[in-house]
Amino acid sequence: MRFADVAIPELLRRMLEMGAKRERITAKVFGGAALHRGESEYASSLGAGNVEAARRILASELITVVAQDTGGQRGRKVIFHTDEGIVWAKPV
Repeated sequence: MRFADVAIPELLRRMLEMGAKRERITAKVFGGAALHRGESEYASSLGAGNVEAARRILASELITVVAQDTGGQRGRKVIFHTDEGIVWAKPV
């Protein structure tokens, strides 16, 4: 699942199903870059729209965004240590 409108509700559903406590969930938002030089306005707005959708969905679920790294023209590698709940991104 690549897009916020599908991925976030599914991830949240699975987390709660596995025993996560909603009141303890926070989020970090990554992505939305326009990766190709001269990328069309549509493609750029697609990434920005996905970031906006993520923020909107998280707000509607009362999940606090504690950090974000979005936009720009460089991709990111997201590293997630699930055993510790630590996640960060670095440029690629």
